Amino acid sequence: MAVAAQLRPLAPEDLAARAEVVVVAKVDAIETVREGNGGMVSRVELSVRDVWKGAATNRLVLTQPGGTLGTRRVVAIGDAEYRLGEEVVVFAVRNKSGEWLTLELAQGKFHVERPGSGAPWVRGLFFGGDPEGTRVRPANRLPLTLDALGARVKGVTR
Repeated sequence: MAVAAQLRPLAPEDLAARAEVVVVAKVDAIETVREGNGGMVSRVELSVRDVWKGAATNRLVLTQPGGTLGTRRVVAIGDAEYRLGEEVVVFAVRNKSGEWLTLELAQGKFHVERPGSGAPWVRGLFFGGDPEGTRVRPANRLPLTLDALGARVKGVTR
């Protein structure tokens, strides 16, 4: 079975303009629950390390469709995937129910990598990449440090 999702790439500045909050955080817990209609949703609990946009908070809980319960796994195509213990930059908005969602599916999540030496860097769905190596890459896949992403976001939100 083949499934495709088509997304228009948004630059970090565009994501920042649309987001209600932008935080640097660590994934502390992921819980999947069954809803009354039989569907599954996952709650991703984040401990916030830095707030780049929005009100200061130390916890943020994201809601996303799907998840894993027992041997059943439901995946929302194009949505962000979070791993326990992962450090992330998240661009988030609230839905009509007041729940926080990752903005623009997987585009609103950047994975943070902290190498043994050197500056922390980020990789998102369309922007950023590993600073190692010399291969030729498109401009959007050039290395992007955490500080550089922060400057781009804060430049829009000030």
